[in-house]
Amino acid sequence: MPVKDRRYANELREVFEGPARKKGFEEGFARGMRSATIEHILMVLGSRSIAACRHDVAEIEECTEQATLDVWFVRSLSAASVEEVFGG
Repeated sequence: MPVKDRRYANELREVFEGPARKKGFEEGFARGMRSATIEHILMVLGSRSIAACRHDVAEIEECTEQATLDVWFVRSLSAASVEEVFGG
């Protein structure tokens, strides 16, 4: 491939791969944060001997809103029950 064509190909790659790579990184980071927060909520509940039934665990694991998970995590630190974690 001639040098001129190679430069053009590299420029195109930067234009198209850059945003896609950034988006992929951001999505992967968000999934990792969500997964870690879910794990931490369940770990805190378990360490505080707060029983979570399968339905409660499923609700936590199926939540896709990081802001909601963050609220639940903070509540899990002082809640006396899973209902209190969910705001009830």
